[in-house]
Amino acid sequence: MSIVRHLFLIVFCFSIHSIAQPFEESIEDILVSASMIPISIQRTANAVDIIDEDDLANSASLDISDLLRNISGLAVSQTGALGSQTQVRVRGSEANHLLVIIDGIEANNPGQNDEFTWGTLSPNNIERIEIIKGPQSTMHGSDAMAGVINIITKTPTNPLELSAFLDYGNFQTENRGMSFGSRKENGSYQIGISNLTSDGENIARQGREKDGYDNTNVNIKTDFIINKQLTVAGIGRRTYGSSQYDTDLDFDSIVDDADMLAKFRMTATGVELEYSPVQTGWIHTFSYRNTEHDNKDYQNNIIGISTLSDKEQLRFISSLFLNNSNQRVSLVLEKEDEDYAQRGPINDYGSYGIFDPNQDRTRNAKSFAAEYRGEIADNLFVAYSKRYERSSTFKNSSSYMLEIIYDLEDGNKIRALYGTATKNPTFTELYGFYTNFIGNPDLFPEKSESWELGLDSTIYKGLIETSISAFNSKLINEIDGNFIDPATYRFTAINRIGNSKRQGVEFKALIKPKNDFFINFSYAYTDSVQPSVEGVYEAELRRPRHIGSLRFSWRGFNRLNLGVETQYNGSQLDYAYPKRISMPNYIVTNVSGNYLFNDKLDIYFRFDNLLDEKYEEVFSYRAQGRSARVGIRIKI
Repeated sequence: MSIVRHLFLIVFCFSIHSIAQPFEESIEDILVSASMIPISIQRTANAVDIIDEDDLANSASLDISDLLRNISGLAVSQTGALGSQTQVRVRGSEANHLLVIIDGIEANNPGQNDEFTWGTLSPNNIERIEIIKGPQSTMHGSDAMAGVINIITKTPTNPLELSAFLDYGNFQTENRGMSFGSRKENGSYQIGISNLTSDGENIARQGREKDGYDNTNVNIKTDFIINKQLTVAGIGRRTYGSSQYDTDLDFDSIVDDADMLAKFRMTATGVELEYSPVQTGWIHTFSYRNTEHDNKDYQNNIIGISTLSDKEQLRFISSLFLNNSNQRVSLVLEKEDEDYAQRGPINDYGSYGIFDPNQDRTRNAKSFAAEYRGEIADNLFVAYSKRYERSSTFKNSSSYMLEIIYDLEDGNKIRALYGTATKNPTFTELYGFYTNFIGNPDLFPEKSESWELGLDSTIYKGLIETSISAFNSKLINEIDGNFIDPATYRFTAINRIGNSKRQGVEFKALIKPKNDFFINFSYAYTDSVQPSVEGVYEAELRRPRHIGSLRFSWRGFNRLNLGVETQYNGSQLDYAYPKRISMPNYIVTNVSGNYLFNDKLDIYFRFDNLLDEKYEEVFSYRAQGRSARVGIRIKI
């Protein structure tokens, strides 16, 4: 469809009426990342989950990915203990189809196959996490093919805020940190610092060498109100640390008890200017964002492969509110530059050739996007968005999404969407070189077509809130990174012939039989298949068909919070060359709680894997056993 026809659809959806100021909503009702600018949570057709500050505090989890296991449609695969490599797949997608944003800055690592490195993230100093499932390429570009996880750090609300925490657990786990900030009439600032260390445990099936982990996070966030029309905000984030791990040294698909160490460092900076002329209905925002990732791998204290990546983004958004703010159109201009460097020893494999991993790559893209969102009839809301991208490396691409939301009585709504998305091959897939992997520079971008139909309901006078979604997605040119190159007998990446298919249903419910008692239930069925080399459809790896979670929460005496969660992961397939291995299902139970002595002091505890379930999420990598922690939080 031509650009003229798409712009015509945007213009046709609304007529110009009186211009008014943008609507205002409470922060609890606002979604930051499901549109070009923040919108009401009731005005998106995507399935949405929110993890708020109370959830984070009451769970006392050390790992954000543990909280994501309670979200329907998300499959988590971790190669062992705390800090190990973790992949999160949305509705059967690849891990690099999910975009992670922290305070407006894209945090995926171009040097690590465009995946987010979950071990670099601490749950401390986080105010809110938004999980938006479904195609988001029109909003956020290539990396958001299957969804977005938007992480928002804390913002002060008082003239002076100071807090600190400290906890200890087995495996010599220590977690500590502090934050301080201030909110005044003309602006605010917030600084958070945390450090987490753990000796860990052996993640290989044999041996005794422990795989430890340490992580330090520094986050600075500020905003300054220059006048009623102009606001400036800034963000700075630094994360660094290391994670010990084991790997398959003899290529028999069984992880060996190896002395391996990965060091990471991530630096993110950003600035945003928002200009809102008085009584015009216009909002203009300009942002600059930069993210640097530095990763180094060591074996027996000798450095091996290292990668360095840099992503720089410029974005301008202009939004006009119409018809008493019930309609809005936004235009976006975006420029993105990426640099990638890989360093490592040159290897001579004799007749198979000399392989030199040392290289420097760069690419850039320019995008134009438009979005209309508004009420076109009583209780009927429509959104349409379109993005065009011009790439220096691939052919020009486009994506679009149509959303329809119909409000029923008592806050219930029906939602539907249809969208397309594009995912460009990663630097790793194109040019990466590791011990047994060689990139393929001839790859094509992946493309998807998806639809979703959902119903959100509140019944029994608000005592039960439910959401059910059916989804279907077709992936074209799926990239397979486990193909054996017949010339070198090493793994490489190829585009699969035929379409991969992902379909399923998600359900979640919040039940409140009493004011101080809550039951959360989530379940997802996902059927994710891909065409084999022979053209026969087969189940994709690490995509369990059944995932579920059941959580009980009790808040007593206005001081005590207790929670019990049981997470179920159904059987799934994994790869152990040259076979596909069936992995058994497992159930993990966690218990957490905290007691508030007053509004300035509380103690908390958490037991992970309380029943000491023995299981593997990735073939031959042992998951962490039972663990316990206790800590204290202080506010001044």
